[in-house]
Amino acid sequence: MPKVLCRLPNASELIDGVRFVSHKSGMVSEEINDEQAKRFCSIDGYELSDAGEPDERDELRAKAAALNIQFDSRWGAKRLADEIKKAEDAAAEEAAKAAGNGGENTGDGKK
Repeated sequence: MPKVLCRLPNASELIDGVRFVSHKSGMVSEEINDEQAKRFCSIDGYELSDAGEPDERDELRAKAAALNIQFDSRWGAKRLADEIKKAEDAAAEEAAKAAGNGGENTGDGKK
């Protein structure tokens, strides 16, 4: 099933009942039927998409989702990467604390 690329500025994530996501070239639709694709492509600014390879943000979004990070679909790669790093750092800190006392002085003369 085809996808459509919208190159119009400020395009929405929901256009005529079809979901679109950010892509390096604009906004790309979910898979739609041929009739819907033909209708969209009859409008200036829309074309059939060959968006087969995932956008860098798609990979970062998948990683963020796996880390249970709540994110906005409009976030760019830098913001996603920053939030992922924060979550990974926090998880590493928690793991260190769980493995011991985190190297902090407990007041009993031990570290």
